[in-house]
Amino acid sequence: MGLTSSSSGSQKPTINQPSIPRAYFLSSFRTSVKIFCLFLILGTQFLNSQIIKTEWIEWEIPQSILEKGISPRFITSNQFHDLYLLDDQNYWLVLIPGDGTQPRIAGGWGDSGELFSLPTDIIASPGLDVFVCDNATHRILRFDRKLNFIADIVLSTKTSNRIEYPYRIARNDLGEIIVASSEEWEINLISNDRLSITRMGDATYGEDRFFEIEDIGVGLNNEIGLIDLGTNTFIVLTRVGQVKDKIPLPDSSFGLVHWWLDRWIIVGRRGDIYVISPTQGIFKEILDQFPLKEEFFITDCTIIDDVIYIVDELSGKIYKAELRFLD
Repeated sequence: MGLTSSSSGSQKPTINQPSIPRAYFLSSFRTSVKIFCLFLILGTQFLNSQIIKTEWIEWEIPQSILEKGISPRFITSNQFHDLYLLDDQNYWLVLIPGDGTQPRIAGGWGDSGELFSLPTDIIASPGLDVFVCDNATHRILRFDRKLNFIADIVLSTKTSNRIEYPYRIARNDLGEIIVASSEEWEINLISNDRLSITRMGDATYGEDRFFEIEDIGVGLNNEIGLIDLGTNTFIVLTRVGQVKDKIPLPDSSFGLVHWWLDRWIIVGRRGDIYVISPTQGIFKEILDQFPLKEEFFITDCTIIDDVIYIVDELSGKIYKAELRFLD
């Protein structure tokens, strides 16, 4: 490569650039397109690949908790594999640490502080705090990871919109709390400063209003998934309440929703599990390698990594199974 100058002294020197063949650009473009298509195909195959469930195995509740006569009804977990059990008969909130250390019990019957009288849901939020929904006192109770009581939110008096009879709760990545009410069958999005940001599913929704909310969950981009048994429909909302999708449920026994690996999972009370195909928007049954040999009535579930935990009301036991992708 050399420098050349024109005969006129007023022109600047120019650099002679070697020419690149047109075929090189075409070849590079084709290669990029092939790589993009390969990733697209692999991604689509992953999203639509068949999921199977292994056999339900009883998960052993620590003996020190069993001896107290625990009767779990709700369950949740965090990223450290801590499990939290909510007993609505003894009014206990139980921490079973993922590191195997000593379990801890909080709660008790009452209507103030860390006490509750009609618990209807529990969540462990991304921020590691634990929230209990008390339907009778219209409160959300907040505990830290170790179950030290932090505060409560009296929804009927301390929010900009009066909320009564909270029934289900969830929390998104922004720290906002989603509350489903069993009084009006609507959902409220509540900010950290206890202001009701958005009310969803009320009479203003017309034909899209909610009729009987059974469960709620939070998915990608803080979208809200809910099961409405009044219309036998699974509904996906944007964070601000716009209806994004409505999918008929396989049947009316499905009462639990969970977000797992970029897809919605719904769990039936009898133990059958379905996944919503992200690319097709339909329910696909998760294959069960070992059909149930006894009757279940599942009151709650949680998923840690690829392991799903369920609470069976009939036996008072907790079971677990793995969710796997077929090769």
